Amino acid sequence: MKLRLPIITLSALALCACGGNQSSNNGDANNDTPTATATEEVSTLDETDSKIAMKVWIVILPYFDPYGMLDGDEEPSAEMIAENRKSIQERSNTVAEFVAEGAEGFSKTIACYKLNNGNWLVLDYFDGHDGMSRNLRVLDFLGGNLTEHSNLFPADFLQDTYLSDFDSEGFTANRDSGKIRFKWNGEKFEE
Repeated sequence: MKLRLPIITLSALALCACGGNQSSNNGDANNDTPTATATEEVSTLDETDSKIAMKVWIVILPYFDPYGMLDGDEEPSAEMIAENRKSIQERSNTVAEFVAEGAEGFSKTIACYKLNNGNWLVLDYFDGHDGMSRNLRVLDFLGGNLTEHSNLFPADFLQDTYLSDFDSEGFTANRDSGKIRFKWNGEKFEE
């Protein structure tokens, strides 16, 4: 019992010390920009070119349940987020991919494209590696937030198609009829 009081006191002091640092950070000129936790490599969620794909993943990970382990609106724990982050392979500043190996493997690619106005367009591409489960979402990344963007592609775009070779210039659509390279021009993708 005597050991608990010093531990509780030390814990309270440590908590106060953390709060003091937090309030000094709130005085920063960029206090409206969300910041990442101390365990994350990327320190802020601004939209600079540096590690932009990882910044998008930082927004996604707190809600990402790749293996369907959570019930309802349950959110991943800090341990689950850290474990999921280990499966993300950063391909470049603009492309990062979550890869799940095994019989039911899949990948989820985040590819970022700078718009002429300085904002970012994000392609969120899921490939179930089973030849059938594919999904492509188009998002805007602004102010550290992701919002739905009107889809730039026809509804049947992924029919008999898988996407690959994501880079800052575009991506490749692989079809039975051949490969088509889509290049980003700052406003849209062109064949």
